[in-house]
Amino acid sequence: MRRVSPTVAAAVVIGVIVVVLVAVMLNRRGAVEEDKLSDQQAGSKTSAAGKTSCASQATYDRIKSELFHQAAQVRKNDTSAFDRLAAYASVRVERPL
Repeated sequence: MRRVSPTVAAAVVIGVIVVVLVAVMLNRRGAVEEDKLSDQQAGSKTSAAGKTSCASQATYDRIKSELFHQAAQVRKNDTSAFDRLAAYASVRVERPL
C-alpha cells in the first residue's frame, strides 16, 4: 500500500475547506435581504410617523453626539479634540426610515 504525501493530504484538506466556505457563502447570499423592508412596508402610513421622528434634527444631534462620545472613549486622551470636532460636524441622512 502506498502512503499519501503530506503535501497532497494538505492540498486535499485545503480544497475541502474552500469548497465548504464557498457553499456557506452562497447559502447566506439569500439571507442578506431578509432584514430589509419591502416596498409596501416602506411606503405605508405607519412608516410616515416613524419617518418624521427619524428625520428630526434632535435625532440627528443625538446620533452625532453618540458617535463622538464613542470615539472619545476609544481615544481617551483626545476628548477635547473630539468636542471641538463635534461642534463643527453635521449629520446628513438621505432617506430616513
